[in-house]
Amino acid sequence: MAYTYIGRPLRRLEDSRFLRGEGQYTDDFSKPGQAYAAFVRSPHAHARVHFIRSAAAASAPGVLLVLTGQDYVADGCQGLRHAPVPADAIDYQRPSFGPALDEPHLPLAVDKVRYPGEAVAVVVAETPQAAKDAAQLVEVDYAPLPAVSDPQAATKPGAPNLWPSAPDNVAVTATFGDARATREGIDRSDTVVEHSFRVQRIANAQLEPRAALGTFDRSTTTFEMIAGSQGVVWVDPSAGPATAPKPSSPTSRVVMPKPPPTWESTRTAASPPWT
Repeated sequence: MAYTYIGRPLRRLEDSRFLRGEGQYTDDFSKPGQAYAAFVRSPHAHARVHFIRSAAAASAPGVLLVLTGQDYVADGCQGLRHAPVPADAIDYQRPSFGPALDEPHLPLAVDKVRYPGEAVAVVVAETPQAAKDAAQLVEVDYAPLPAVSDPQAATKPGAPNLWPSAPDNVAVTATFGDARATREGIDRSDTVVEHSFRVQRIANAQLEPRAALGTFDRSTTTFEMIAGSQGVVWVDPSAGPATAPKPSSPTSRVVMPKPPPTWESTRTAASPPWT
């Protein structure tokens, strides 16, 4: 089979607008009367959330509202599904492996936080600085729980558990290839080398964080979001059902501006803060 593009050097198409100074980033988009959000995040890796006091933040200058995970759930919204198991590379109609842990991911934690920096509240204000200042006034009472950061320690008996549906803290176990043929090949080998390979963590560093701009059209009861992403194919299916779980709920759609934004993202599905 002859391929048109695979294996061939391709001329870059995106450089022209950069050279003209026409790159687009989050701050280049705005809507009339838009507000700004700042998140209150957990300093703990694992903790119970006993209470959140937001009265001082809600009454701060320029603040429009303060929301918690309880507000999100009370409004009938649901956690995001991340589709952790991709389609098979050859047969897209079947999963490539699985099953895998797929707990609904709430944009704001309720009752318990499971990693440092997990958002527990959001402040919406007239200006970015007003939102940041008021976020400092939100009082959260945490009860820290045991935590481990080493993957091997996390799978040992008695290790702190994050999700009841994964009591051993293992999200997925998958086997690839022909196990029998592999075993036979190893048995015939003159030399067998065994080693445990430790894969480093990967930290992407896009030019911008997970920023987004959302609007609501009252005439059509439609949410519209502009966000840096690798595409809208997975964003809409994951964000839509979470924020519009009932037939009477507003519909949602994800828009890719023209020309498209300059920024890139690690995300193909929706990011919890977007909701």
